[in-house]
Amino acid sequence: MHNKKQINFNNKIKLENNNNKIFIFNNNKLESLKKMFFECNNITKIKFIKFNTYNIQNMGSMFENCSDLISVDVSQFNTDKVKDMSYMFSGCSKLTSFDISKLINKFILKFY
Repeated sequence: MHNKKQINFNNKIKLENNNNKIFIFNNNKLESLKKMFFECNNITKIKFIKFNTYNIQNMGSMFENCSDLISVDVSQFNTDKVKDMSYMFSGCSKLTSFDISKLINKFILKFY
C-alpha cells in the first residue's frame, strides 16, 4: 500500500486455484483504486463483497493489463464521487462477464 488512501497490488498477487476469488477490505478511507490490480495477470475472476467505494475518486487503470481476467463483479460499486476511470479495463482482452451499469455517472471524465 502506497499510503492510507490508496491500495495497489501491482502484479504482486499470486493466487492458487483461482475460482471466484473474493476480496474483502475495510476500506472506508480509501480515495483511489488507481492501478489496484494493474498487471495481475493470474487472476481470472474477482467478486467484491462489502467493498466500500463511497469515497473513491480514481479508478483509473484499476484492472489494466489483467490479461487473464474473465469476470469481474463491480455491481455493488458506488461511483458517485469517481472522476477518473481511464483505462480501467484496458488490456483485459479475455473479459467477457461484467456489468458496468453502476460505473456510469455524470462525474466520469474518461472511460476506456
